[in-house]
Amino acid sequence: MIEGVYNKDTVKEPKYYFKLENWSSEEAMIKIVDGDGFEIGSPYICRINKKTGKIHREVCVNNTIGFDLDEKGKVKVEVE
Repeated sequence: MIEGVYNKDTVKEPKYYFKLENWSSEEAMIKIVDGDGFEIGSPYICRINKKTGKIHREVCVNNTIGFDLDEKGKVKVEVE
């Protein structure tokens, strides 16, 4: 379906969202999805153990969504 006439000034940046879903019986996963709920490329951010709360950062996080990543592509964590 045609929505209108293309104008680069009216094209909006895509919006991304966090989505929490069951990964296994023991873990939940936080990932990034687009406005339609579809996964983007390399969407996984971290896994959370449901019993212990321990967080495992995923490697090779998508580098186009603005997170500060380390040399392995993991989201950097600030320790206070």
